[in-house]
Amino acid sequence: MKKRKIKRSTHFVLLITILAFSFKTMAQDESVVLRGTIGKYPVTLSIEKDNQNISARYFYNSTSKTIRLDSCSQNGRLLVLSTNSYFDENQEKFVLNVNANKYAGYWTNNRNKKLAVYLYKINTTRLQSPLEKYPYIKSLKQNEPFEYLRLYQLNIKSDSVALQDGRKISWLVDSRHDIKMFQLKDGYSAAVIKSVNDSLSKLFFQEIQNKLSCSSPFGEGEYELSVKNIFLSKNIISLCLSVSYYCGGAHPDFGLITANFNAQNGQPLELDKIIRFNDEHIPEKGTDEWYPYRSDNFAKAVVALFQKLHPKEMKPSDEEACRYDDPEVWNFPSWYFTKEGLVLEPMFARVMRVCDNPGWGVIPYAQLKKIKNPSFHLSFP
Repeated sequence: MKKRKIKRSTHFVLLITILAFSFKTMAQDESVVLRGTIGKYPVTLSIEKDNQNISARYFYNSTSKTIRLDSCSQNGRLLVLSTNSYFDENQEKFVLNVNANKYAGYWTNNRNKKLAVYLYKINTTRLQSPLEKYPYIKSLKQNEPFEYLRLYQLNIKSDSVALQDGRKISWLVDSRHDIKMFQLKDGYSAAVIKSVNDSLSKLFFQEIQNKLSCSSPFGEGEYELSVKNIFLSKNIISLCLSVSYYCGGAHPDFGLITANFNAQNGQPLELDKIIRFNDEHIPEKGTDEWYPYRSDNFAKAVVALFQKLHPKEMKPSDEEACRYDDPEVWNFPSWYFTKEGLVLEPMFARVMRVCDNPGWGVIPYAQLKKIKNPSFHLSFP
């Protein structure tokens, strides 16, 4: 009998230890997604705890635009989440009492407006959306429920079919947020069409996310996306998007988003696998050896080539002009294909961003064939 008592006691202590450890782990590192209301307004809120740090963000379900809560603290069951705005009119605060899966309290702002808040934990696995036919949305449901809830009710339309370089494409359109992306309809194998369309639809939804997450201390941010170039050939599928935005900081910004695919297998292309300027070994992308290769070999070769192909553009007109003859701006260029050839776009420091993406940096296909990487087996147009 004594042994049985000792065994039960040991089992009880072990159980308490496991439960205490589990509670401690959840308290230190936890992520919860909640749905409910502020007053009469439906909202979705995400809280992330990492050791002693707490961060939160939420959106009104009617707009899906992110509002960040950067000043957060918890004392027992009392949770306080606040914005950290530069401007009084944008300040707001949640004071919530946490009770298992329910969070209740109030929301207030600096104008003394006060609304009741009722929130509850949500399990996204019980939800269904027509958009889950897109692999990216399905992955969000599993891995990023807050983002899934932001997107899963979007009214995405497949718009008109058009001809592009002799091939049919259609458009995915989110008219509410003014974002669109093309999808292949024919001209390639079924496997290639699926692979490329999955990548393009992922980019489409990510850009919607970027727009919805764009905010500034001055209030709502600005985010504009447009299609700059689409190129479809037997062996290459290429896209270039132009984006301009202001999401906080001293000045607005802009840039390019490019995607290039092997039209024979649907896989992404890498610039270093396409061109090689000399016999020097090209290290794998992202390794310690790759960065010196790009600055010491690749960028200098681009400058030398463009000084021959585009001498006028490469010669600075005065001391304050854009220095396209500086190899550093060609270390990591944006790149995409057009009917004329391969386009490289330089990347300047923030203070000289106006010099980015001049558009003239074309390597014609005739010249491209001379610097083609021997391991690249696709032919150019």
